[in-house]
Amino acid sequence: MNQLNTKQMDSQFNNMHSKAHYSTKVDGILRIKKILQSEIRMLKFGLMRLNFTSSKVIQKNTSTAISDGNYYVVVQACRNEKNAKASLNKWNKDVEVQLVKNDRNNWLFVILKESFTMTEASRMVDKMKQSGRADAWWTTGRKLIH
Repeated sequence: MNQLNTKQMDSQFNNMHSKAHYSTKVDGILRIKKILQSEIRMLKFGLMRLNFTSSKVIQKNTSTAISDGNYYVVVQACRNEKNAKASLNKWNKDVEVQLVKNDRNNWLFVILKESFTMTEASRMVDKMKQSGRADAWWTTGRKLIH
């Protein structure tokens, strides 16, 4: 009988020890979960700031001063900002470009950052067409923004 009581007590002790062990593990897991949730919130906030900053950069590029008397090479024209941003990112891999919005806000143009004389712009368009970029054309700054 004494041996039976000892076995029961050992079993109860092991059971309690096991529960305490699991409880400690669960507490640890819950602490890690809170830390991860906090980090996820910080990452989401950082991503929102990054998206806001990138849209400001696009807006800065759209307000770049375009001179009426200069000539510009247009490599892409888009009606919506999503397509314009995608095109801007694609073209920026090859050449320096900027995004310009016309005064009526119905067209966004991806243009080469550099301005040209008429002869230089014409030659640049010819070079681009020879390299397979058939959609490029040149225009004056005045026509570009109005």
